[in-house]
Amino acid sequence: MTNIEASIICHPPIPLAHITPPETLVLTNALECSEIEASLVPFTDFGAMHPIRVRRHELNEAFRASAPHVDSPLNIFIASRIIALLPGSVSRHRLERIPVAVRGAGAPWRDH
Repeated sequence: MTNIEASIICHPPIPLAHITPPETLVLTNALECSEIEASLVPFTDFGAMHPIRVRRHELNEAFRASAPHVDSPLNIFIASRIIALLPGSVSRHRLERIPVAVRGAGAPWRDH
């Protein structure tokens, strides 16, 4: 049986000024991405990663940096599904090193 590969390239590029830090983090971990002229170009030869795994401190930094976009569907998803479920008994230093698996089930982009 032959494996068929097809490249998927999102066009037009997404201006970085139009996406929040958590959106950038999710896109760059779900797909391969290139930054070209202050824009993000998501592409893939293999399909999207699911679930994606990110370092907790990267997710926290992206979430904090997007505070002006508190009503963003992705920020609401992160706050309710990931940050709210963090274990309280683990030291902060150790917690920061534990990776987070972000599953798309129930995510705002799945409804469109």
